[in-house]
Amino acid sequence: MAIHPESLLDFQLEPLLSKKGLIPGVRTDTGLSPIPRYQHEFMTEGIDGLILRLHTYRAAGARFAQWRAVVGCSSIQSGFPSRLALDIHADRLAQFASISQQAGVVPLLDISVEADGDADLVRSADIHEKILGAMFERLRTHHVLIEGEFMRRSIDWS
Repeated sequence: MAIHPESLLDFQLEPLLSKKGLIPGVRTDTGLSPIPRYQHEFMTEGIDGLILRLHTYRAAGARFAQWRAVVGCSSIQSGFPSRLALDIHADRLAQFASISQQAGVVPLLDISVEADGDADLVRSADIHEKILGAMFERLRTHHVLIEGEFMRRSIDWS
């Protein structure tokens, strides 16, 4: 269960969640900001200081962390997402995953492709394919372990 950092830290929910058989996790991105000079496109913030925050969350009982990338999708004629937006999202997802693994926390990558009014299902599927392809390429570049072994070693399943 991914919760807000404040809930994990201020209310010390880890013992309660664990007692109920839930593995606590935390949401780590800090929201969206516009991509400069790219109307209607945003990037997810929160990489700065992430390693320190993740160490704090791990000490408080979090075993996984979530990062949400919101990718806008319109028709080809309307023109987004741009290649730049896809590259930014893919790279930030990979940075997040790499930093999470460095902190001993399992990364959970949440990609949300949000279709604008003029996007159809074919366009949405194309954008999903592009962002996933770019993300996996960047995960390899950042040496992120994607085979599942990291999760088995990071979480105490008892």
